[in-house]
Amino acid sequence: MEIRIRKGVSLATQPSSLKKLERRVLVQNKYGIHVRPSTCFVQVAQRFKSIIKVRITAIEGQQMDMPEEYDGKSVLQLLQLGAMQGTELLLSSEGEDAEDALNSLEQLFLNKFGFEE
Repeated sequence: MEIRIRKGVSLATQPSSLKKLERRVLVQNKYGIHVRPSTCFVQVAQRFKSIIKVRITAIEGQQMDMPEEYDGKSVLQLLQLGAMQGTELLLSSEGEDAEDALNSLEQLFLNKFGFEE
């Protein structure tokens, strides 16, 4: 830990030990990421301390240059993605439990969020 004194104020800083990881997932649900899958995603994401972001990287195999990132802990922001079946998403997670968060979220996609549509 490093302590710096500036104008009579002591600031304690610690080296950043936060991991930032990314994982690509494919939306397989017939109706895409609508309210129910978004709600499931957020419920899982909120179990973790990590910051979780989502962005579109491809639609039906065609690469897209979409830099907008959406908060993975907000149902409304996930709905704004408009991710339909065949959309590839990049999930990013930053924090001490980043890997566990991505593993859990990836399972949702692999299991089609538990919905047979």
